[in-house]
Amino acid sequence: MNKKITVVVPVWEPGDYVWDCLDSIRQQTLSPELYEVLIILNGKKEPYYQDIADYRESHSIENLTLIHTPIGRVSLARNMGLDNAAGEYVLFVDDDDYLSNDYLESMLARAEEGAIVMSNNRVFEDGTDREFENLISVNFRADYETDNILEFRKFYRIVWMKLIPIKLIGKTRFDAYLQPGEDTLFMMEILARTQKIKTIQNGCFYHRRIRTSSMIFRDRALSIFWKESVHNLCKHALLLFRYSPLAHKAIVVRSMLGIARHLIKHSIYALYKRLRLWLGDSSQKP
Repeated sequence: MNKKITVVVPVWEPGDYVWDCLDSIRQQTLSPELYEVLIILNGKKEPYYQDIADYRESHSIENLTLIHTPIGRVSLARNMGLDNAAGEYVLFVDDDDYLSNDYLESMLARAEEGAIVMSNNRVFEDGTDREFENLISVNFRADYETDNILEFRKFYRIVWMKLIPIKLIGKTRFDAYLQPGEDTLFMMEILARTQKIKTIQNGCFYHRRIRTSSMIFRDRALSIFWKESVHNLCKHALLLFRYSPLAHKAIVVRSMLGIARHLIKHSIYALYKRLRLWLGDSSQKP
């Protein structure tokens, strides 16, 4: 039987949280014959590869494929998932997140060629289960569909919590130079071909875990941040010259403004820290 959904899970030196992720995918109400799971372990191989292989064997999971690449980069891992996907639709799941039990079944019930299906999300703090309100949950509309992609412009900066037709993705791949920021650029590209946005019912969540040790919380050199941001802005700008609806161009411009705003804020904060450090050192001089 042909697979309907390919679940792509990039994994990098995972902690125990990865078992919550894999358990939630294994326990889906959707028949295992209708979906496959591609675990893309990137970076260091052991003991993680063997641990996941043991998990697959102990639970007799036949629809799980484990792939390893020594290059530790989430974009390359996701691209490997796309290159090996057999499903008609793709769902990206981060290894520290997990899904409601009926998530895949609910998403597939709303699936349609040319349409992106989106779910609500629940954001919680690792270790405390404290929940955070976020723009997506506040603006989510259940069982809704529209051909106006501007209505969900706050939802496009990330790829998780979306079921995307593989034909809609085509040859588009994640930019390996960007990390983070690769999600937004990827979404900006495929939105140009998206005909409709659909949502599923309330009560079915993508559970997003916030860890302070995750990639988004790591400090980077200001020079690297500038290079990545300028690269991202240039790639966004090129999309404006492609043939696409006016609504898509408006979303791309909005995304560019967000990148520029974040770049300015990050730069001011970095310079402020350096100034504080310099003043602190100067005050200790005789």
